[in-house]
Amino acid sequence: MSPTELTLFFDGRCPLCAAEMRRIGQLDKQGRLAFRDMSEAGFDAAIYGTTWEAMDAELHGVDRSGQMLVGIDCIAVVYSLIGRSWLVWPLNV
Repeated sequence: MSPTELTLFFDGRCPLCAAEMRRIGQLDKQGRLAFRDMSEAGFDAAIYGTTWEAMDAELHGVDRSGQMLVGIDCIAVVYSLIGRSWLVWPLNV
């Protein structure tokens, strides 16, 4: 298995969010993604230089180098890592 390349943050109390992370996780055959439930005790968004509300408003992910990816930028990387870059190639234009 390859090392984690991106950690995605989601609200585990949101059924839609949790279901989408499960779906993405199932597509991640190479194990490139990690998932962090922001609703778990002890989660502190300030560690990442943002707020819980901002992270809940749109998808956030942090890569191996510590760079935070937000929204469309994060989605494009996620789908590339799971081998579905063809679905999001217009986002990179």
